[in-house]
Amino acid sequence: MALTDREIRKSKPTEMPYRLFDGGGLYMQITPTCGKLWRWKYRFQGTEKLMAFGQYPAVSLADARVERDKARKLLSASIDPMAKRKAEKAAFLGVTELTLQKVTDRWFDLWKTEKLSSTTEPPWAA
Repeated sequence: MALTDREIRKSKPTEMPYRLFDGGGLYMQITPTCGKLWRWKYRFQGTEKLMAFGQYPAVSLADARVERDKARKLLSASIDPMAKRKAEKAAFLGVTELTLQKVTDRWFDLWKTEKLSSTTEPPWAA
């Protein structure tokens, strides 16, 4: 049975997280801290994976279903939706391989443009 917006609005947090299933691997995880998070469980090359679509109500039920359908189309074309998302994010950040070091270096380069050199240079570099 498909999930409805009314069921989502009526859901209350409990001590343990629980799930409200919609179908096609899409579900909403209700956390003890009142988080209502969209998740999609799928398999790619025999490995179970989990993809997040955002938090309710910022991402509505209809939007989550659209995102799931887009991801399923990629999956049917033998493309891992999470790998595609990571590649797009890396391209946006201007790096070919997304690593924590590269992301922090990029952030630091953007951050230090408005700072004094005495703030951005380590004391041992002088």
